[in-house]
Amino acid sequence: MMSVLACAMLVIPFGLSEFTGSKISSTRNLNEGSSTCFARVGQTFTALMIKDFSSPYLKSSFMSMTGECFAELNKSFESLYGATYAAAGKPLNKLNSDLFWFHEKTQKLMEMAQSGKIQLTVGSNILSKFSELETLNFQLQEKLNEKISSLNLWKNIWLGLAIFGALLMTALNLLVSRERQAEKSFFKDLNDQAKDTLENFNDLEMSSIRTQRLMEKVFKKLQAPFCFELFNQVQTDLLESRSTHLSKIGSYEEQGENLAASSSKEEAQENVEKVEFNSHARSLINRMRTKIDSEGIAIEESLEDEIFVKGNEEGLEQLLFNLFSFAIEKSASSEGQKKINIRSKALGGISYCKVRISDLVLNSDEMEFFHSPMDSSSSNVNLAVLKELATDLDANLGAKNILNSNGNFSGAEIELIFKRLKPLKKQSGLRTLMKGSKKDILRAMQSEA
Repeated sequence: MMSVLACAMLVIPFGLSEFTGSKISSTRNLNEGSSTCFARVGQTFTALMIKDFSSPYLKSSFMSMTGECFAELNKSFESLYGATYAAAGKPLNKLNSDLFWFHEKTQKLMEMAQSGKIQLTVGSNILSKFSELETLNFQLQEKLNEKISSLNLWKNIWLGLAIFGALLMTALNLLVSRERQAEKSFFKDLNDQAKDTLENFNDLEMSSIRTQRLMEKVFKKLQAPFCFELFNQVQTDLLESRSTHLSKIGSYEEQGENLAASSSKEEAQENVEKVEFNSHARSLINRMRTKIDSEGIAIEESLEDEIFVKGNEEGLEQLLFNLFSFAIEKSASSEGQKKINIRSKALGGISYCKVRISDLVLNSDEMEFFHSPMDSSSSNVNLAVLKELATDLDANLGAKNILNSNGNFSGAEIELIFKRLKPLKKQSGLRTLMKGSKKDILRAMQSEA
């Protein structure tokens, strides 16, 4: 748009400057033509007054040509200005009409003087008529000179605007060139970062967060926030699916080897210490209610019933206390809406708890800490303890910043992922074999049948 405007500011004023220059040239021709035509009138008048009756200037053909000269001058004026410049048009029209009377009067006086009927003197009325014609011609030339001065001013204005348009176009070209160079450098830097991430793709979670940052920069540059949101959502879902898949593989890879080993595993799973997640989460939220209300924070929860995770009550409560404390601390520091949403869900072989903090963006150090190895440290006490407690319960931590529909960050989300445990159901009619060879197990199963 700016380039089109700059081009218009160059072309249009330059065209108008050329048009004005052409009009100045035509107006000067009119001025010179007026002088030439009126010089013929002066020659006729002078020949009459000195009584040179044989002069060619007193011939009817010469005076007729003078009339044609003014008629052509009037035609050129009408073609150039029409009725738009009456200040010069009026004296020119009167000059044409009075010239006809002047020539007739000259012919009559010449004939009378030749026959001796009159004596030509300076007091003759032909002199006053010539003076009127001379005044009209002077007025015409004065108005034409004024028009030339005015047109010269406009020509300089248009030429100045054309020069400004040329400078503006040059500046825009330089700006566009710099922007293209900056864009080229931007994508080259992103490409180098992507290459480095590929060459060091040995940690999926760290590579994932680096990829997320790269794509965030790309989609922001392309002004496509929904594309980034889609990429972010798909990446999150893929990581969750991977966690579920790995959990299932870990749970069932030993099955089918032999019945004795399977029975031992089921017995071991029965002995794993487990705790119900949501009841402890609700209880802790209620105990922290005073702190939450004092900070003016709104809490929304969506906690499913009966989600069992590996761990003990004390360890789980300490983990949730540090997680909720960190969320409350961050929400209290937010300048926007103070709101925390807590939800949990069981998914395949995992259970997760997501804590979303509105109008908050986790900084790069915090994001890197959440996606760094479990033994990394942080200056934030809550974060350091949180990761240590999660490690004790064999849980994983993750975090991301959330984009809204306008492409702006609207909050942050912290995710806690546990191995899901289900209460084992006892089935009647089956014997539990703690030890024995495959033959013993097979014999026992045949005897049960």
